[in-house]
Amino acid sequence: MLTARGDLYDKVKGFEAGADDYVTKPFRFEELLARIRARLRTVQTTPKPAKTILSVGSVVLDLISRQVQVESKPVELSAREFILAETFMRHGGQVLSREQLLDLAWGCGYDPGSNIVDVYVGYLRKKLGSNTIETVRGMGYRMVIPESVNVA
Repeated sequence: MLTARGDLYDKVKGFEAGADDYVTKPFRFEELLARIRARLRTVQTTPKPAKTILSVGSVVLDLISRQVQVESKPVELSAREFILAETFMRHGGQVLSREQLLDLAWGCGYDPGSNIVDVYVGYLRKKLGSNTIETVRGMGYRMVIPESVNVA
């Protein structure tokens, strides 16, 4: 944060608002550059861990072990079912058209007139629970996010 406000209250408020550093005017340009370089070193040496567990409601996907649990019980999914479930979970609550699902889960080259998406959504409903994926008439499908649960 670069500001003219230099009293302690303003600095504390700035850090509490999420600032990683606080520089007050007037400042020396060399100091600003040194602070920027220090901050860049910190960012480069502390990589953000990739999200490897997706969770929506009672469904948990482990992207590394490729294991799925529903209500803490293991569920077997085929490779394509897993990819489709991951797609829904990454877009929890968002309506995805059949064309979007074909592109995201199958890639290019599939006939948009095919019912393959409908078939696999049926498979997922049987394995993950009939209320996990809902049909939005004329638009596509979406994964249902329970009211009290956020996408993790």
